[in-house]
Amino acid sequence: IYTHQRYAGFGHKQFGELTYGNMVTITDEVKQSDLANTYSLSDGLLDGSARRVTQYVYNGNYGDNKVKFGAYYGGSSKRSMKNLDLANKRKNAWGTGLIFNHEIDSIQNVTVAAGFTREISENANNTSLFRNAYGLGLAYNFVHTTYGLDLERQVTKNQGDKRTKNEVRAIVRQGLNEDWNVYAMYSYKTEKTLPVGSAYSKSTDRQFLVGTEYYVFKQGSVKVKPFIEWQATRTKYENTFDKDSGKQLDRSRDFKTVIGLRAYW
Repeated sequence: IYTHQRYAGFGHKQFGELTYGNMVTITDEVKQSDLANTYSLSDGLLDGSARRVTQYVYNGNYGDNKVKFGAYYGGSSKRSMKNLDLANKRKNAWGTGLIFNHEIDSIQNVTVAAGFTREISENANNTSLFRNAYGLGLAYNFVHTTYGLDLERQVTKNQGDKRTKNEVRAIVRQGLNEDWNVYAMYSYKTEKTLPVGSAYSKSTDRQFLVGTEYYVFKQGSVKVKPFIEWQATRTKYENTFDKDSGKQLDRSRDFKTVIGLRAYW
């Protein structure tokens, strides 16, 4: 048994909040296409949580605008958020995020969010592994309808190797009434690795998801909802080992269905 999150700190309504521990970080809020259910396509490339970090978050209201800004920093750590030993011990990690929300009127608002995270890890041969990630999130809410879009990029460098990931994710979520929601998501993801020499590998994922959820119980902070989701993934693999071997292509398809139940308290 272990604790995913454990942190403490102090705050002020005007000057912000300062905390230390294992926590979800400000950069987790940059995503605007996120869904909480099992097959959400929005895990994202930004680090959204971290162990043993100090974080400052500021919330401000300026007329019809809400601004939330935060930054965190953590030193060395040998474990992940799941309390398991990391293959590459973390030297340090930091990140920052900004979320801006503008209320157009009583039934519609827009959100713009941006974030950056950086982590440096230690390899077995004492070399360093650098991982930088950038994210931009956009959302528009109209009554019970939400449109969201995320653009993210992650670059990992390790002793001559370079791995680049890009993600574009979009979501449409419609509330049919106060308890019943339907939603659809689409994502386009690429991952390209450039080792030393002329070899490279690349994969491209196209994913589509539809789902629905219904709150069968709401009482104070306690909520219970069953849900059902269906997901389709098409992946194309492309690689070459040297300049004379030519490209090698492969494709795969994957279909998943899940029926689940979530409870909040």
